Amino acid sequence: MSHFIASLVIPLKGGNELDKTGFKNMKEKNRILVLNSIRNKNNHSRASIAKQTKLTPPTVSTIVKNLIEEGLVYEEDELGDSSGGRKPKILSINWERYNIVGIDVSFKAIKGILSNMNGDVLHHYEVKYTVENNDQFLEMLLHVTKHLMQKSEKTVYGIGVAMHGVVDRTKGNAVYAPNLKLTDIPIKSFLEQHFDVGVIVDNDVRCMLLNEVWFNKMEDKNIVLINLGHGVGGAIMLDGKILQGINGFAGEVGHMILEPHGQLCRCGNSGCLETLISGEAIKSSGINHGIINNEHTALDVYNLALGDNETAIAILQQIGFYIGQAIVNIFHIINPERVILTGGVSNAYHFFENNMKEVMSKSIMLNMSQLKIDTTNNKDGAARGACALVIETLFKVE
Repeated sequence: MSHFIASLVIPLKGGNELDKTGFKNMKEKNRILVLNSIRNKNNHSRASIAKQTKLTPPTVSTIVKNLIEEGLVYEEDELGDSSGGRKPKILSINWERYNIVGIDVSFKAIKGILSNMNGDVLHHYEVKYTVENNDQFLEMLLHVTKHLMQKSEKTVYGIGVAMHGVVDRTKGNAVYAPNLKLTDIPIKSFLEQHFDVGVIVDNDVRCMLLNEVWFNKMEDKNIVLINLGHGVGGAIMLDGKILQGINGFAGEVGHMILEPHGQLCRCGNSGCLETLISGEAIKSSGINHGIINNEHTALDVYNLALGDNETAIAILQQIGFYIGQAIVNIFHIINPERVILTGGVSNAYHFFENNMKEVMSKSIMLNMSQLKIDTTNNKDGAARGACALVIETLFKVE
């Protein structure tokens, strides 16, 4: 039986105006209210939960009792402060109740983790891969997932998959995986045939953003994350909701056209941002300038820059202009309060920061004092975000 949200259903007796579906939904919403109240607050008691959620104390007590029986909530040994009378029992989420499998399908490897509900990594497993068709890819994915499932000593609540390219989250399919040159990969249905748990699949960069929001406790509600790696991807959160778009293509900032007559992009257009600032673009520029050859990568250009190679430094500085232009365009359309730069190329931030900010400062509408720019390069960001896809189902009503 799938472990996704176990409903607390109480049979209705005749004469109740609510039908069974409505009653079930109300019970589930109340349960989620209580769970989130405990998750988001320290030193939380039954009385304070009732006050915050505006549920009646008996309702809160019943829900808490059920959550304790499920093992999702426990009472702390220490008692809380009292304003008079007995000290209240403090409630906390049991983050060890379930384990989660998170898979990151990256450029050259399938990287998986086993985590608890708090995103703490319990086990890593990574396999390099080269595949020619969907069946070969799915067999590699099955191998990694099976290894992680077998490592778990607790119930696995679900499997999350962070997949590069265009993803149909509803169906759980990889619509187009450019690094693999494959289409229509039925990831969700395939894994659910082999494991008795639910599977959620989403784009890898959206998973990176979810990791920042869910586990790293980022409180901003309007965020754009740009992944600067082998290619360039993006994810957008508006008013606290990560956008999918009509066909899962929302956030693909790498295919924003900055030079209409520029280099041909793998998407079929010319002059996309990806052709100007990605790891592949940096490598090509390094080859064209004669400082590396085709056996090298963007990392070699970066290392040369660290060694004060003037040409390498100039290459990395140049991408700052394009990143700045992209952020200005994004700001005018999305108006985020924070931009997060991640991926291997973001390690060169100190080389391209000044040029990036110079371009941004020329925009009259972009208030540089309000827009926050961060860099992060969490190697488990996509896999932890894949775990968060599963964990958040416990804390929200679809």
